[in-house]
Formats: sequence, structure tokens, C-alpha cells
Amino acid sequence: EILRGCSTLLHRVMAADAHDENDTLLSQIANMVQYLTTTLTSYLNQCIHASFSKVKVTYDGHQHENTQIADVFELGYDWLRGICDLMARLVLIKDNNIAINAVSGSIEKITATVLPQFTPDSFTATFDMTSIYSTLVSCINSLPQKKLLPMANASVALRLGSLSLTLQDDAEMNQMVELIVTVFKCLDDTSDDGSSKMFTGGILTALGCVFRCRPTCFDSATQLNKLGESILQRTPRQKQEHKDESDGVHLMDIITSSTDCENFQSLIDIISVSISDTEPASVPLNFWRRRPLSLSDQCSGLLLGMSLLHISITSPERVKFERALAFIRSFLQCYSRLASRVVPSIIDVARTCLALQSPSTQKLLSSLEFLSSPCIVSDPHGAHLAWAFLSSLVKDGVPTAVRSAVIRLLPEMCSSNKRLFRRARNVIGKSIVAQDPIIRMSATAALSDLANLDLLRDVEQILGWVQNRLTDDEPAVVYYALEVLRYLVVNEDLEFDLVIRVLEKRLDVDISNVDMVLGLDAFALEGLVALMGEGGLEEEDDDDESNNGEEDEPIVSSQSVKAVSLLVELASLPQLLIKDGIGQKDEAFLSSVRIQKKIYGSLAGYSAEVLGLDSESIRAWDGIDSSAEISKDMNSEVKRYLCLKEIVLSGLDFATGLSAKANHVGKIDEAKESGAELLESVTAIGKTLLQFEEDVHGSFLFRGGQFSSHGSSEKSSKGKAESRSHVSKSVLSSLPVASSIQDMFESDPRSSSATAVLYSIGSSQSDPSTLLQAEDVLTQISECFGDIDNEPLVDPAFQAMQICSLVHCMDTVWKSIQGADDSVKEELVDQVVAQTEEWSETYGEKAYVAMAAFVLAADDSSQCWAGMTKIQNTILEGQGNYLFESEDTRLLCLGLVAARLSRNADARVTGLIDILEQSLSEYGRQTCFGALFGLGVIVTHLVRGNIIGTDPSVTWRREQATRIMSLLLSAFNNCLAEENEVVLDLASSIKCGQATDCLSRSCSDLDS
Repeated sequence: EILRGCSTLLHRVMAADAHDENDTLLSQIANMVQYLTTTLTSYLNQCIHASFSKVKVTYDGHQHENTQIADVFELGYDWLRGICDLMARLVLIKDNNIAINAVSGSIEKITATVLPQFTPDSFTATFDMTSIYSTLVSCINSLPQKKLLPMANASVALRLGSLSLTLQDDAEMNQMVELIVTVFKCLDDTSDDGSSKMFTGGILTALGCVFRCRPTCFDSATQLNKLGESILQRTPRQKQEHKDESDGVHLMDIITSSTDCENFQSLIDIISVSISDTEPASVPLNFWRRRPLSLSDQCSGLLLGMSLLHISITSPERVKFERALAFIRSFLQCYSRLASRVVPSIIDVARTCLALQSPSTQKLLSSLEFLSSPCIVSDPHGAHLAWAFLSSLVKDGVPTAVRSAVIRLLPEMCSSNKRLFRRARNVIGKSIVAQDPIIRMSATAALSDLANLDLLRDVEQILGWVQNRLTDDEPAVVYYALEVLRYLVVNEDLEFDLVIRVLEKRLDVDISNVDMVLGLDAFALEGLVALMGEGGLEEEDDDDESNNGEEDEPIVSSQSVKAVSLLVELASLPQLLIKDGIGQKDEAFLSSVRIQKKIYGSLAGYSAEVLGLDSESIRAWDGIDSSAEISKDMNSEVKRYLCLKEIVLSGLDFATGLSAKANHVGKIDEAKESGAELLESVTAIGKTLLQFEEDVHGSFLFRGGQFSSHGSSEKSSKGKAESRSHVSKSVLSSLPVASSIQDMFESDPRSSSATAVLYSIGSSQSDPSTLLQAEDVLTQISECFGDIDNEPLVDPAFQAMQICSLVHCMDTVWKSIQGADDSVKEELVDQVVAQTEEWSETYGEKAYVAMAAFVLAADDSSQCWAGMTKIQNTILEGQGNYLFESEDTRLLCLGLVAARLSRNADARVTGLIDILEQSLSEYGRQTCFGALFGLGVIVTHLVRGNIIGTDPSVTWRREQATRIMSLLLSAFNNCLAEENEVVLDLASSIKCGQATDCLSRSCSDLDS
């Protein structure tokens, strides 16, 4: 009603002649407009908050939007439209400063506070905001430029920019972009402080990039983009030597003051980490997945990241480019659907770097890598935009460095979005026959990466490309072609023997002739010896059976025999020894290192059988000693055995002395990495020989049955290393069957017999591939669970057997779930969780050990995530709510959960180890079974796989493993009747990572 009255009075004033009474009335109307705008701001803030806090709950338990919300926005919309109409008429009155001031003040409040409330995610009703935006643009154009300066700040830019990103209608988008341009075109060199104006320029540039993709907004968005770029260019550059440490905080103050949303403050913490070297992250990213932001706040966060990105181009001393990319990448991990909004800014930065060329090469490569990363390509629209730009960079005329870099990124794009494979394959097919050798090399390398990721389809077509590249003039192209073939053999797309026969024809080489092989280029030789490690056993056809109905054992394929012989000869040749490369040029030395590393790596993958070791020949040989030398009278199996021993000893010398030799060529880091890989391969070959010797000369009791002549490291179907039981059939046949153990338990239900039953679960299956149902396994466990603790087990060995029996039976439960259909896995996991909770109510805290054992057995699949998380939280939170009666059981369960968490290098593992360590110190010289057993399980999981390397997760696992080993040695020393200094010195040496002087002296004293 007030708005209608003001409108009527204003109409009369404008129609009448000017006099003092009309001027007074006009001033009152202008003041009323300001008052109504301020009141509207307060009304929206209070009413919307009150309406959203009252959620209507229906009979079905679902939450529905309160009808008051729609009423609030409808009234607010009419209110705002009435104010805009009044302002549009006020600005038409000439030479009236009061009206101008009132309109400028009202527009400042509307743009900063009122408009951001009308986001599409705030209400379900649809309001046409186009007329309001158009009216505001008209009013602003009628105001003097100096009146716009107060509202042209970073806060308004962020709020209007976030609002524009939530709009869906093209007409509204276009009017909003024009509104932003109109507000900020007043900025000049003297307005606003440097940091705020810089941030404003970044926001405007980002918005211009986003909306230029819309045809209806192209003109206004282009103008907005140019305005933002000009503001960034005019922002004074900060000299590096006078850099103020508080600049990042000042920028954060501007960002924080731009919004009143409580949740948004946590988002600011993430941004602070992106531009600060020292400030730690206070909110993990997983938090945002559980408690997502609203759409408007998501757009605000995205706009912040994109603005920082554009700022990093013009002012790298203020914001680092890599940090801006890191923030956007982290943000998109939580809100992947916004990926398509980021792509235009990344493309704009890439084009800028292309124009600048050499000074921005690293930024260009980082931008291209970001466009091919999973956070962009996994989104269909983002993938479309990224591909449209990247595909334009692989055409003729593009600089070779850029073109080759984009080609190398294609496999990563395909791994994130397999729908891009055919397009990538077509690009690679055209590039692999290019005149430029660098392009051919990049295309062949990309093909190699696709094969490594097992993404290749239509292998027949790919083979034609690869065969043509085997005779390429560029050695690196030949190397990558050989790598493609190697990965195809690994993925079982091609047979090893067939590949070798084709290679011998294409390369015109006989792999049984070492001199011909050595005539190949170093790159080709490196690729060939790597391929030689993919041979193995030859599978027989299903219908090729012996007379007694049993299948023949697989034999080593003929080409695998030739490959192993070649590798052994190459490893024994003096011209490939690393020590002979010192006098060569740097690249020749490193090439020799790589070839030798590949030779040892190929030999390390073979079992004793494929390596040509025969147990009967070694048993018949009477010269088993370290001083034996190879003679012509020896048979081939013995010669092979002695050659491999010599190769292992030589390899140890090479690997350990490689760092010192590398100082001559100045490639210390690369040499250390190669030395570590070489040492790992040598160790693997040595283990194969030791296991073979144990098979041949070890105890008869543990030698037969399960062991064949090729030792415990066998190849499954192709001769690849596979763990086998060390126990012979005679020993296994003497063990009681599961039925007799069950009878024993039924006649005498004790802890020992119950433990034996738990161990026997699953062993009665005649066919190992036929798994028990999870429900049946749980029933068997329930039958004897109550008798596990009916008598105390004091001896730690018996306690360990009891715990291991629980671990075994819960592992059997998990295997039965793995064999089920994916559709019922989650239901089965919930069934197991419910059963263990029932056990805890009936049988006590031993059930929590079963819970922890189930967590340890399960993998990280999505079907079991909820159940595993529930169990983990139950045990971890049980420390403070007196869930456990026994301290031993509490520590044991914490250890099992920590072992599960250590797979993913979870930071909580360190804290759990601290708890176990503290318990050991509190017990003093007494034993603490739960803590010690838990530490043993943790370190067992930590050392699985490779723990030699510089990767952060590998370094973390190595550090935690050495820490636990030191604790266990110290605990072992406390168990002795008298403390032994050697044990303590060994613990200290493990902890610090190198042998101490005290340990060396202690070992010398022991020898004496």
C-alpha cells in the first residue's frame, strides 16, 4: 500500500510544475524508497530464516517445504518490483541530488543483499526476474559514475556472480550479465584498493568465460570478460622483494565479508590452504561430501577458485597458479556436476599461455593436464567441452610440443570416460603415421598407455599400426611399439609365442642369437628385454587329457625357453655390466642401467620351472657349494642354476654400488631410483633360488606334495609367481578331517575344541571354487561361539591361535559374500553386522574381536562401505563409552581396525599406534597380549607390497613399520630375564633407518 501511495504521489509531482512543496514531497518519496529497501532486506533475512526453520512433516515421515516460504518470496518479489518501478521514475527527475542519492543507496542494498536471496534453490515458485534486472540496468545507466563506486566492490561481484551461475533462463542470464557490466564499468585506476579490485577483476573475467559459451549472452559476456581482464591488467603488480605476508589474509577477509552463510566459512578454510603455505586445513574434503553446500554456495566456491586462477596469470606473485588449480580440483571432487563451468576458464588460461609461449609453458601444460583429469572428463558436459578444445590442438599447424603433450593425455581421458576411446583412437591413428618423429613417438606412447590400462578394443586394427612402427627410423617409437605388445601379452590379448615369432620377422633378429640381439638400438633392446619377461607355461587344450582321465601339467612354452636363455646370457655378458658404463657418456651409462634393470626385472617375474631349474638334476649333482665353477661337463640344468646364482651376486654388487658410480655422471636421483628397482628384482630372483633350494635340499617332511620342481614361487597358468603351500601331502593327510573335529567338539565342548572347529570351517569343501553361503558359515560360528571363552587361556600361543581362528572364520564369511551376486552383497554385509551385534549381546566382548576380524577381511568395495564404517565407529568410539571390559580385548580390536585403515594410509592409524604404544609403557615388564598382537597385525599389513620408494604413502608405511618394529623389539627385550643391549641397539637402528655405532660394536662383541 505504501508503494502504491508513493507511486501515485510521484506521478502527481512529475505531472505538476516545480515548486517548493513538490520538492519536499519528492524528497519524502526518495527517503521512503530508501526506507522500503532497508525494510525489505530485513524482512527477507528474518522471514526466510523463520520459514525454513519450520519444516512441515507429513504422515509418511517425509519433509515438505512450508507454504509460508512461497508466500514470503511472492510478497518480497512484488515489494522489490515496486521499489524498482519507483526508482526508474525517480532517476528521470533532473537536477535532484536527493533522488539520485536515494536511488544509488537503494540499488547498492538490492544488488548486495536482496537479489542474492532470489536464487532458484531457495524456492519452488518461478519468478520472472528479467524485468527487475532490466530496470536496474536502466537506473544504473542514469546515475553518475561516481555514485556507482561504493557498490562496485568484490562483495557485490561475488554475490551477483554466484547468483548468475544459478540461473537457468537465457534471458535472465543475459540481463544479469548486463547488470554486472553496468555496475562495474565505473572502476578505474584510482578506485578501490589493489587486492579488492584484483579479486573483482578475477571474478568478472571468470564470469565472462562461463557465459560466452551461451549464444544469447555472447556479446555481453565478451564485454564482461574484457572488463575483468582490463581491471586485472590495471591492478598494480607487487614486487617480490616487498611482498607482504598478510596479503593472503587480507584477500580472505574480503571473501569472508562477502557472505553471511555459516557453512560457507568452512569453505573459506579450504581456500586459505590453497593460497597459504603454513595454515593447516581445518575441514577435510570428506566433510563436504557428507554435508553438501547449497547450490548458490557451490557456485560461490567455484567462482572463488576460477577468480584465483585468473589472478594467478596476471599476478603470480600474489596467487600461485598450481594452488588455484589444486583448489578447483579439490572442489570438483565434491561437486563434480560443476565441471563444465570450469572448462571455459581453463581454456581461456590455456589460450593466454599459448599466446605468451615460453614464459608460460608450465602453466599451459598444467592447464592441459587439468582438462584431461577425471574431475573434468568424468562429467559428460565437461568432457564434451574439454574434448572440443583439446582435439583442436592435435591438428597440423599446432606447435609440436603442444600437440605431442595433448596426445599423451588421451589415455588418461579414456580411463576417466571410456566413451572418448574411439575419438582418441582416431587421433592416435592419424598421428602415428605423421612425418614428425616426435608426434609418432607421442602417439605410440599413448597407445602403450592405453594398452597398459587395458582400454584397447579392436586389437586387430591396432596390431597393424604397431607392426608398422616396429621398423620405424626413430628408436623411441620402436621402444613404445614393443611396450604395446608387452601390455597386450600381459592382458592376454596376444599369445607370447606368437608375438615373439612376429618380432623375429619384423626386426630381422633371432632371439636365440645374442650377437644379433645386441646389434639392436639401445631403445629397442630395452623394450625387447622387457617383453622377454612375459613368457610362461603353455596351457593345454581342454580335450588333451591323459589316459587316466587327468590333465597333463602345463609345460614351459618353446619361446619362453628361448627368452629366458637370452635374458641369462645378457645378464652374464660383460659389455652390459653397469661398472663398464662409467667411462661412457652420461646417456650411454643411463641406457646401460635401464637395460640391466629390465633384464633383472624380467628374470624376477619367472618361477624356478620357467627359469630352467630342475630339482632332480641338482639332487644328482655332487658339487653344491659356494666355490663350484661352471664346467663343460655339467649338464644344462646345473649350469643354469650356477649362472643364476652368479647373476644374483653380481646384481647385488651393481645395485649397492650404483649410487657411488652415478656421481661420475651427475645423475644421482635417477641412479638411486634405478638402484632401488634393481635391488628389488635381484631380491626376487634370490628368493626364487632360495625357495628352489629349500624344495631340493630341505626337510623331507615339508618338501613333497604341494611343491613341484619349480618351488613355491610358481606361475598360475603362464608361469607367473604364485604363492603355494610349503606343507607336503603326507603331512596334510595326517591331519584330522573337519567331521572328526566337529565330533570332538560335540563330545567335549571346550575352548580348544571350539577353536579347532572355527579353524576347520570351509575346509570340508571338496571343490575349493564352491563357497559356503554366508548364512551357513554364521550358523556354524554361532554353534561354537559360546564355548570359545568357557575356560581361560593363559598361554599367549593358545590365545594367538584362538584369535587367528576367529580371523579365519570371518575371512571365510567374507569370501562367501564375495562369491555372491553384487545385488545381494550389501544385504549380506548387513546380515553379518547384525549377527555380530547379536553375539555381543549374548556372548560379550569376544564378539567385538569377530567384528574387527570381519573389517580386516573385507575389501573397500562400495557394497560394504556402510557396514564397515559402522563397525569401525563402534570399536573406535568404544574407548570412551566403556564398551570393553578387558583392556586386552580393547587393544586387540583397535589393532585389527588400524590394520584395515593402514591399507589406505589413513591418518588415524598413527593415533591408534600411539594408544598401543602407551599401553606397552604402562604395563612395564609385563606382557600385553592385545597390544602386541595388534601391532604385529598392523606391521604385517604395512609391509605388504613395495615399501621402497619416495611416494608419500610408501614413505608413511615405511615409517610406521619401522616404528612398530622398534616397539616390538623393545617389548621383546622387556620379556627377557636380563635386558640385552644388542636388541635395544637393533631397535634404535631400525627407528633411525641406519646402523648405529653402538650396534656395530655390540655385534663385534658378540663375535668375539
